[in-house]
Parts: sequence; C-alpha cells; structure tokens
Amino acid sequence: MPNLHKSTAGPLSIGNVINATVTLYRTHWRPYLSLSFQSSVWILIPLVIGAFGVMAALATDAPELWFGAIPFWMGGAVYCWGRSLIAVGAITRLAVEALQEREETVPTAYRWARSRLWGLIGATFLLGLLFFVAYVGLSFIFLLGGVLIAALFGVSLINLATTTTIEPETAVLIGLTILGVTGLFLLAILSLFFWIGARLFIYDVPIMAETESSATRTLGTSWQLTQGNTFRVMMVLLLATVVTIPILSVVQVLSIVLQGILMVWVDPMNPVFTVVVVASSGGIGAIANILLIPFWQVLKAVVYYDLKIRREGIDLSL
Repeated sequence: MPNLHKSTAGPLSIGNVINATVTLYRTHWRPYLSLSFQSSVWILIPLVIGAFGVMAALATDAPELWFGAIPFWMGGAVYCWGRSLIAVGAITRLAVEALQEREETVPTAYRWARSRLWGLIGATFLLGLLFFVAYVGLSFIFLLGGVLIAALFGVSLINLATTTTIEPETAVLIGLTILGVTGLFLLAILSLFFWIGARLFIYDVPIMAETESSATRTLGTSWQLTQGNTFRVMMVLLLATVVTIPILSVVQVLSIVLQGILMVWVDPMNPVFTVVVVASSGGIGAIANILLIPFWQVLKAVVYYDLKIRREGIDLSL
C-alpha cells in the first residue's frame, strides 16, 4: 500500500499526484492488470466478431444474410461494452479504497461496479454527448472564425492589389500574419476543448467512491470539484501524458519493426500481409491499452481525493 496519509503538511503537488499514482499502481499491479485484461478482452470480442462478419459477408454471394445479423451484433457489443465498464470501474473502486487505507478484494470491487453499471453507462453516454456537442460547437466557431479571417485578410489583399504593387516582404508578412492568427485561433479552440476535458476528467470516480450517486450527479461532482483547480488538473494530464509516452513509443517502434519483418517474408501485395499487419498491430496496441488503463483510472482516483481534500480543508501528502 502506498504511504498516503492525511496530514497538515500541505496538499499534493502536481508531481506528487503522478508519484502517488505510480506508487499505487506498482503496489497493486496484479489486480489492476487482471481487471484491465478483462476489460480489453470484452472490448475486443465485438471487434473481432465484426471483422470476421464483414470478411464473411464480402466472401459470400449472399452478404445480406450477414448484414441481417447487425442488430444482434450491436446488442452483443453493448453487452460487452457494459462488462468492460464494470472491469474498469472495479479498478477505480480498488484505487479509491486503497487511498482510504481500506483493502478491498477484487470480487467485492467488481460487485460494487456491477451494481452501478447503469450509472456508468449513463455517465459515459452523457460525457460522449457533451464532447460531441462541444466538438460540433467549437468546429462551427473555428469554421466561422476561419471565414472571417479569410474575408478580413482577403479584403486587405484586394485593397493592396488595387492601390499599389505588393512588395514580396509585405506579401510574406501578410501570409505569416494569417498563419499566426489562424494558429492562435486554433490553439484557443483546442485549449477550450482541453479545459472541458479537465473539468470532466474524474467523471466516473464519484459513482465508484460515493454511496449515493447517479449519471448526472457524478458529472456534476467532477465539474464542481475541478472548479478553481482546472489549470492544475490540466497540468497533471499533460505530465501524465508525458509519462505514458515511452510505452506509446515502444508500441509504435514494435509495430514498425514487425511490419518490416513481415515485408521480408510476405509479399506486401498479398491480402494476407494486410490481415497479419492489422492483427499484429492490434495485438500490440491491446497490450499497451491493458498497461495504460489502470494508470489513468488510478490517476483519476488520486486527483479525485486530492481535490476533495483540498475542498474540505484537509491536506493529503506523501
């Protein structure tokens, strides 16, 4: 168990949030990876079945027979998604209990997560819906801003062209200005999207940590706890992303090396080559996913308790 305790020494720094996450992960890696493996398998099942179904439909003379099974496949996919959410929720529950210095068994955590399945599904659906609305809205703003920028600078260029000859230096300056303004506008849009993600980062922790919670309430709790600490959560997310870069880099290198090896033994024009590359790359990606799921869920639990303790006026330190 990580040496986490309440004290008056001061709240966790951004670095200590990551340190606490890694420590908790390292001391409980067996149950975390076991549940992460279960979650990944449940996600892969409908993907594999769907891939074989598509290949079978394309290889037969009656593809409509296979396409008729799509509703059944969708129902199975939802079921598998729910089982995957339960496994991920159990990881969160174990981390929550460990932070309170209470040991909980995997079956107990799994039953707790299963009893809150519909809340998890509802919260995840609402989160996806919010991000979709935000994406559409921000995309519209970006498009509108792009049109206004183009119109503004277009008018300026027309005025310059009709009044005098544009010097090369002036044209370059105008072009750089357009790129700069567009880049800043895009950065502002991405920052806003990132800000929304930080406010809802711990959306699924309250429903695993609190006795009374629901889909809407858990999102509201995340929004409330991150109020006034959004920049801090954003910095934690950036640092956590940097920590996971080595794993992602190894996955990328292994995929490239494997593809190079296959090109020596299998003709790249052979359809088998594509199937083997996709399958092997998917397998490597699945392994990386199994390793990273517990990291992010434990990070959510640590951030949740750090924010809770800050709001309640009690400090959490290493």
